Amino acid sequence: MPRTIKPFRDVILSILSGILLVLPFHYPVLAFLAFVAFIPFFYVLRDKTSFQAFSYSYLFGITFFLLQSYSLMYVSVLGYLLIVLYLALYFAIFGGLTRSFLHLSAETPEIYYRSHLKSVFFIPAIWVMLEYSRGWVISGIPWALLAYSQWKNIPFIQIADITGAYGISFVICFSNVILFKALQAFSSRKLPWSDNGERAQRQKYLANLFVLFTGILTLLYLYGLGTLRFRERFYQDPNRVTMRVSSLQGNIPQEEKWNASIKNIVFEKYKRLMMMSALEKTDLVVWPETSFPGYLEDEPLMAVKLRSAIRQCAVSVLVGAPTLGELDKGLKFYNSAVLFGPTGEEVKRYGKMHLVPFGEYMPLEPLLGFVRNFFHVPHFSPGKERVIFESRSHSSHMVTTSRFGVLICFEDL
Repeated sequence: MPRTIKPFRDVILSILSGILLVLPFHYPVLAFLAFVAFIPFFYVLRDKTSFQAFSYSYLFGITFFLLQSYSLMYVSVLGYLLIVLYLALYFAIFGGLTRSFLHLSAETPEIYYRSHLKSVFFIPAIWVMLEYSRGWVISGIPWALLAYSQWKNIPFIQIADITGAYGISFVICFSNVILFKALQAFSSRKLPWSDNGERAQRQKYLANLFVLFTGILTLLYLYGLGTLRFRERFYQDPNRVTMRVSSLQGNIPQEEKWNASIKNIVFEKYKRLMMMSALEKTDLVVWPETSFPGYLEDEPLMAVKLRSAIRQCAVSVLVGAPTLGELDKGLKFYNSAVLFGPTGEEVKRYGKMHLVPFGEYMPLEPLLGFVRNFFHVPHFSPGKERVIFESRSHSSHMVTTSRFGVLICFEDL
């Protein structure tokens, strides 16, 4: 292939992998694409230097996160671009660390098959290690783990109750590596050795890959189906206490959410939805994140109306609201979930602990604080402790207390 064409081909393949990998996140019916999305990218890496592998892998990551995280633009365009450029670095590191395991480079079939069969476990392990790392570095941005692409592949993801999301990510990357190596071994005509045992070695290698691939996926699905069957029986237990929860959605356009001229309209919409939910004999009504149109302490008249409406509904209500705190130590802003009891009194509140970098706070403030001169970045502070809420539940045969925690937006990751 001409030198001028090959780089262009590699760019296209890297972008293609990014597109294939992002599609399952937006269209669950395409979940299977996650199991083959890395293959074009792997073909690019197999004959590259470390710098080239880093560059093409970075392009792969940028493509993926640009298409996957575009909703962050509604929070902060600057934050969106910085997060994309930052997260793509993990793809680049992955490519740099794994490129040498993706091409036919050994001198003997024994070395080749032995080392490359081991690499089908080593490469996914590197991927998972990097996913785990970015969940903690700079307070953690565990955005779009591979596992999340299978959110509707219900039997497959049940193993997460043992391995967490990282186990699912491992299997997806593992499948990509196995399929790539099988295609490479099956289609390669010029191998780095020539002896009479070549065909037998190749067949044995392909058989091992097939057994690994089908065996692991079959075990995962069998475990998932068995787990789902067990849980179905548990949820059908007539003596199990249940809690009825109503979740409100006002569908307020993001660009209008903080428009002060319509804050009363926003409040009245959620108030009406709350009262409609109370008619359904619900145990708990949940407002969305920051759905209260203003800081709770800074809107005393609206707060009084809220408590009055809750008393009329006679139901526990969890309200997402920005709040003020620690006024005696200097004003601080929190993204909070506030629980009100059926009589309208505030029971307990939780301040979001895992904030969105560049969207809710400026990470590395002493170093990056100058960015505030050009872009608006909020000054939210993280909450100090996890909070367990309690609410009374009314089942058909008893009244009991249900306990629950709250994850706010980014914390769901």
